[in-house]
This record gives sequence, C-alpha cells and structure tokens, in this order.
Amino acid sequence: MDIIVIYESQTKFEVIALRTAQLVVFEWVFHTFVFPKLVLSSNRGRAIKFGDHEIEIDDILYFQALEHHVKLVTRSRDIVERSRLKHCIQLLADVDGIQPHRSYWVAKQAIRGTKVTSNTLVLITDKGDIPVAGTRRDEVENWLITHEFVIEH
Repeated sequence: MDIIVIYESQTKFEVIALRTAQLVVFEWVFHTFVFPKLVLSSNRGRAIKFGDHEIEIDDILYFQALEHHVKLVTRSRDIVERSRLKHCIQLLADVDGIQPHRSYWVAKQAIRGTKVTSNTLVLITDKGDIPVAGTRRDEVENWLITHEFVIEH
C-alpha cells in the first residue's frame, strides 16, 4: 500500500524523489521507535538480547558496524543483525569498553595488547586486529593507560 500518490504528469525524477523521501521517513521511524525494541534489549542480568540471540555480556568481544547491520563478535560466534552501532553502544553503557573507531566498539576484556603498524595504533583481540582512528588515538591511549595496558610503539 503506497502512501504517496503518483500522478501521470509527474516526471520520472519526481517519482524517484518521492519514493526516496518515503523510504527515508520509513527508515527513520522504524529505526527510532520500532527497531531498538525488537533487536536490542537489556536483560537485567549480565546478558543482552541481540536479535533472536541472548548473549552473555562476558562473552562479548566487540561490535563492528557494517553499513545497515552490526556484527557482534563473541568468544564462540559472530552474529550479524540489522541495527545501528550507536544503539549497541548505548545498550552496553555500563560495560567497560571503548570505541576506537567509528565502526567499532571493543570490550576491555577482549583486548590482548596493542601494536603500531604504519603509524596506526591497533588493538589486538583473539578474533582479529581493530584499528584506532587517528582522531581518537589520544583518547584511546589515555583509556588504555588508565586500564593498565602497555602500549607497544
């Protein structure tokens, strides 16, 4: 069922513009009001619900943004759900971790060390290396120092 009425006198460009506007409004409403309640929910204990999966917080290593999806990497598996990284980070506000890059959030428990490659600081985890954005490097280094990590240069 279409919300927008298309008239024969409208050009193809006008029709595409109207359809795009309709999609943008739908996506905004869905992601603002509906989606966070469906995919991410807190479970008063030490677990979260991510899509249809209940995940223990102690198993979470990191989140990675993938366009309109988020990949949750745990000790035992990877789960991809349609979500926004911002919502995942808000859900884990009381969990010790950091956002080293606009596409990642990493739990403290996942970090095994650091290294510098091509002048880029990288966080080492059991499931892969995570780059630190240049604009966030000072913040991440300060966080690492306060959490007693040794920064390899």
